[in-house]
Amino acid sequence: MCIRKIPFGYTVERGYRLIKPSESEIVKEIFDKYISGETFKQIADSLSHRNIIYYEDNGLWNKNMIARIIDDERYAGNGEYSGIISEEIYRQAKICREQRSCKQAEVPTITGLIKSKLVCSHCGKKYNRKNKWSTKEKWLCSGGCKCDVYLDDITVFGGIVRAMGNIPKYTEEIPDTNSEYIPTMEVMRMTNDIYRMMGQANVEFKTVANIILDCASAKFDCCNVVINEKLSGKILEEYREIQEKLDENFIHRAVDKILIDGLGEVTLILKSGLSIHSRRKENE
Repeated sequence: MCIRKIPFGYTVERGYRLIKPSESEIVKEIFDKYISGETFKQIADSLSHRNIIYYEDNGLWNKNMIARIIDDERYAGNGEYSGIISEEIYRQAKICREQRSCKQAEVPTITGLIKSKLVCSHCGKKYNRKNKWSTKEKWLCSGGCKCDVYLDDITVFGGIVRAMGNIPKYTEEIPDTNSEYIPTMEVMRMTNDIYRMMGQANVEFKTVANIILDCASAKFDCCNVVINEKLSGKILEEYREIQEKLDENFIHRAVDKILIDGLGEVTLILKSGLSIHSRRKENE
């Protein structure tokens, strides 16, 4: 097998790494076809059929050769190599790579939302979800922190559900405050719509839930303080009205971060600054 010492698309002249025009056009073609939806094997078969030389006299391509090119960030340019493709093209190809690798997992859409907010309470780094870890998925701290329990979807989602189940308890702990809150006409309109719809018979749950969350978001925009106890009360009261565990809209609009510790316990950090824990004090 022929082995290249530098990436396909480049050559060395007088000790300098330079773009090789004939090969660089193939590199661009590979990225374009992959972003357009062709598989590694389809691209490799096409190049082999056209006898595009990879190195020396080797005109046979395979899917692993294509994968290496798609994964190689040097094609977007760095200190040693000039860019053959733009950073945007490389980013698009990377997104396609990630989407296709996860395609068979059939992960619920809420998983991506939770992943974007889930962080380690110890180091503050994001958590990554491995789709294949032995026989099931596993959540791992990107900072390398260890957890005493196995963090699969059931454990992570269960912690969030327990924290959201504690929300009614926190509504009693929100004191009155003099924080400035001036509702807009839009907020008042949505509030009236909520009361009107909740007084109707056979009203569709999702419709009311979405308006409640829209109203909570609008009320948040009416408050100018960083940590607002009055806003926390409103968010919690309105969530209690929704009465739905693990609500994707609520997590998206009201939750800023989801912390998880070494014992697998979850803390929701609301956008108002209030912390909701999955495990309450021992005397509760």
